[in-house]
Amino acid sequence: MKKILSLIAIILVSTVVSCSSRDNKVVKTNSTKETKAAVNTTNTDFEGVVLSTADASRYTYIKYKTPEGKTLWAAVLKTKINKGDKIKLIAAQPMMNFESKSLKKHFDLIYFAEGIEVNGKVIGENTKKMEMKMPEDGIHSGKNPHISQDIAKIDTSKIKKLKGGVTVKEILENAEKFKGKTVKFRGVVVKFLPNIMKKNWIHLKDASTDKDITATTNETFKVGETVAIEGKVITDKDFGFGYYYKVLIEDAKRIK
Repeated sequence: MKKILSLIAIILVSTVVSCSSRDNKVVKTNSTKETKAAVNTTNTDFEGVVLSTADASRYTYIKYKTPEGKTLWAAVLKTKINKGDKIKLIAAQPMMNFESKSLKKHFDLIYFAEGIEVNGKVIGENTKKMEMKMPEDGIHSGKNPHISQDIAKIDTSKIKKLKGGVTVKEILENAEKFKGKTVKFRGVVVKFLPNIMKKNWIHLKDASTDKDITATTNETFKVGETVAIEGKVITDKDFGFGYYYKVLIEDAKRIK
């Protein structure tokens, strides 16, 4: 029993030491299961009522309660948010074991968001038109492995053109020709962003071009899987939530 208690004490000390890293730096954890469990989100994790806020450097940290009663933290570019506001995070991704020296706080789990909707309205710098691409290093200097996704390293050389379908290159280069039409193509999922404006978003690539194409969907996909997709080609799509696309595949579905 003494040996067990001693071992527990050593583990606790090691945990405290690991949490004292430099500001804005992700602290590595040895527990993969613990990390996966902590970032097991639900559809309501990205919305809630603000309990408190704190500004630090260029960012606003938000403590909020979800409809399911969870108390969570998020961070966005500095903006005015008040206690009691109803918020919805846009393009939110989790980061484990994050510390802020300026805020003097350690977060076991915090969501970094590209934008935020407050009381039904998207506010702040995030309303500027932009292609919906996740920042390579998150919004803080601590690199977020969940946000980072080097799509160039995903092998697309073996992605063959779908029989009776088109390629990503053909869609991008002939958008007006395909506008309003339903197309079928095969690609590998290089990015998956759930629960943004009541849709899931996927980025796909194939062997025809080094560019990826974005699609909205109600289905769930995994990064790295090769799928056959069917959806309608939309051009010059402005959602009014800060997201604009020259070419977009809308309501994409898996096909056999």
